[in-house]
Amino acid sequence: CVEEARGQARAAAERLAEAAGLPVVVGEPSCATMITEEWGPLGVAAPGSVRDLFVYLQERASPRSVTRSVSAAGAASSPSAWVHDHCHARAAGWGGAAAAALVGAGVVARTVAGSCCGMAGSFGYGAAHYDLSMKMGRDLAADIPAGAPVAAAGFSCRTQLSGILGRPVVHPAAWLR
Repeated sequence: CVEEARGQARAAAERLAEAAGLPVVVGEPSCATMITEEWGPLGVAAPGSVRDLFVYLQERASPRSVTRSVSAAGAASSPSAWVHDHCHARAAGWGGAAAAALVGAGVVARTVAGSCCGMAGSFGYGAAHYDLSMKMGRDLAADIPAGAPVAAAGFSCRTQLSGILGRPVVHPAAWLR
């Protein structure tokens, strides 16, 4: 299993090397942390330019445009969304980056209080963890107003929350135009 992971990491690193000098921007927080945190112990060098999509956008936002967007965000016509931070994003210190990027785009973004959605990759699918996973997801979803739009960067987070809420949960990038 470790050798297979090492081989896949090496193959991905070779492909990323083709884009030398360009930033590697990753839309799934767990994939970004896999590259930055897990490739090293496998003996695979990670590109130095790996960034979570929303961290990347924050790094490139001008203070003036963010200030202007924050002011505009209070307008009644501004779209709004509840944003769930991926566990990997919080653990890597990127918590709030997705909401900040949305605010920078003029969206009134509110961060969902709470912790993990309970899915944690395949954790929530296992029979031994299913009840705990659903409890965690329901506790998190309880803080989201009925009918409110929800955004989550993690695939498993979107899957869990969408199932519990009974409506689509989109990637925060879908709000950026």
